[in-house]
Amino acid sequence: MAPPTLVLSKDDSLKAYRLQSLLNSPKTKCQLKSLSQFECSFDGGLYTCVPFKRVFQDCIMKNGKRQVVEVTDKNTNKLQFEGDEAKRFLNIEANLRKLYENDTE
Repeated sequence: MAPPTLVLSKDDSLKAYRLQSLLNSPKTKCQLKSLSQFECSFDGGLYTCVPFKRVFQDCIMKNGKRQVVEVTDKNTNKLQFEGDEAKRFLNIEANLRKLYENDTE
């Protein structure tokens, strides 16, 4: 299990650590990196999974330390949620939510 981690929004983390000026410095070397995670739902005998991409800016600061900042925004995964597979996933989620709501009544 992962240790507890403070979660900040992109804007909050940039302000809290004054990263914007450091990341934009000409002495800072950065690369964009990404990973894909999958959100899955089970509907009877079928799993439906939708990929979710996360993007990070991996930087070597001028002091030699490494800083990784997530830069995923609402447009990063926009296309993933427009296909048939995503619509099926969202329908399964809505049906499961209704099923659980009916069970609790």
